[in-house]
Amino acid sequence: MVTKSIYIKLQMHLMKPNILSIKFENLLVNIPIFLYHKSLFSIVQMLNVMNSNIQKKTLNCSICNFIAREFEQALMNGGIKYRIYGGIKFYQRTEIKSALAYLRLIQNENDNDAFRRIINFPARSIGKATLEKIETGAKQNQCSLFSYIQTDPSLSKQKKIYDFIQLIKHFQERIRDEDVKMELYEQALYVFEHSGLMESYKKKQEVERLQHLSELCNAMKQFAQLYQTNDLTQYLSIVALVRSDICLFGFC
Repeated sequence: MVTKSIYIKLQMHLMKPNILSIKFENLLVNIPIFLYHKSLFSIVQMLNVMNSNIQKKTLNCSICNFIAREFEQALMNGGIKYRIYGGIKFYQRTEIKSALAYLRLIQNENDNDAFRRIINFPARSIGKATLEKIETGAKQNQCSLFSYIQTDPSLSKQKKIYDFIQLIKHFQERIRDEDVKMELYEQALYVFEHSGLMESYKKKQEVERLQHLSELCNAMKQFAQLYQTNDLTQYLSIVALVRSDICLFGFC
């Protein structure tokens, strides 16, 4: 899908929590939230019409935080580029990156970026020297970081490393267990709860981060319903496209 040259400027705010405001030059459209939820597709169609004869212009949209992720999704589905002002793109949020990193490593043990992000988060008191040893050993043995900590006895026998290995293996077995047959969002929720992610945010009273994890689960539920699948690999491949601002299959 070819993205359009126009940019949507999303202004995050709490001043008008019941209104989605869309403004271009002298045109201002205010959409009540209760209508917004029922007409996302129509709103994006309207934006496309407004865009049809516009080049390198900016539409200003004011939107409250709790519906931002759905609106971002709809814009990407419509192939419309956008920028966030006064906020962060949903999939670029720190807690979302960390949550997805767990799912990515579970799905692919060779994902070194995911490993680096979660090996010490939540904190496991794994020191800098140990992390450097893992990096060096994996490079010398030409294997992934996660593979290396399983094969080096000096690492795999350390309780904190051993516990991490067993945690990831447990998640893999749980998600792939045909007898359990978890929904896609249930897979994610199980990981977020048992990895310590949610507990970490609760202890720090980071309510907004917890809400974003809940919204990520909602996104996964919508994906599963749309494509009639609970395949974690398929979902992560689509998310990778979202984060790259690439649209494919009409969902990104």
